[in-house]
Amino acid sequence: MFIINKLRKIILKVKHSIKNKAYSKSTTFFHNDVFLVEFPKSGITWLIFLIGNINLLLSKMNIKITFYNHHQFVADIHQLRGNRIDSKIIPFPPYRFIKSHEKYNKEYNFVVYLMRNPFDVMVSYYRFMKYLGYNSDFINFVKDKRYGITSWVEHVDSWLETQDDAQSFMLLKYENLKKNPKSEIEKIYNNLGIDVNNKIYQQAIKYSNFDNMKISEKYYRDTNPRYKMIFVRKGAINSKEDIMTEEIYNYIKMRAKNILEKYYPEYL
Repeated sequence: MFIINKLRKIILKVKHSIKNKAYSKSTTFFHNDVFLVEFPKSGITWLIFLIGNINLLLSKMNIKITFYNHHQFVADIHQLRGNRIDSKIIPFPPYRFIKSHEKYNKEYNFVVYLMRNPFDVMVSYYRFMKYLGYNSDFINFVKDKRYGITSWVEHVDSWLETQDDAQSFMLLKYENLKKNPKSEIEKIYNNLGIDVNNKIYQQAIKYSNFDNMKISEKYYRDTNPRYKMIFVRKGAINSKEDIMTEEIYNYIKMRAKNILEKYYPEYL
């Protein structure tokens, strides 16, 4: 059992190292690339579905975003095979959207940073890491400097506290996106100077809703014996209500106080 646990920890470190590796040295970035950045488990898969579906509709392509194809249309900087991302897969807009979990990177010229409150992030990230083999309890995960609240604070601060006038930056809160997806996603396209009619917004939101994403993931899981995750879910083992004790809540609140005061005062 000791050897098995040791191997799990080694695998976990390798996966985490790969996931957080900077790829700027092996990937050619273009001036007009748009980077969608988040701390893991802040809701970026949904954002990818929304943006991918909008761009496909704008391009008049008879394709929908799925769990199988979404990285064809919004590339994941951490899962590239080789160093080329095609910028012309979708005719419009004629530039690339790229997903990243990196901390601040000065090479990212245009950034949409997706932020989610740390309490929900910690629960979601813990569930995900348990699937990868993390074998400790929630309080240890939250206090783990590689994955927990310290890592979240460092990631958020690296983007929100850096002064870089040459970088075009937009903050998007997951909670606002969830409450009013049309209004929030419209802000992205308004900043990009792209006119999108309401019909396209509504169609993309429908294609990207919870039920359709769940169906897409189930189909991908049924056809891929290597895919064991249940990424799209409501309620679960290790749900927030099950594991978020008052002690852990207060610890997160203490560690993230400065960010909460500015962006999530309702949690204080």
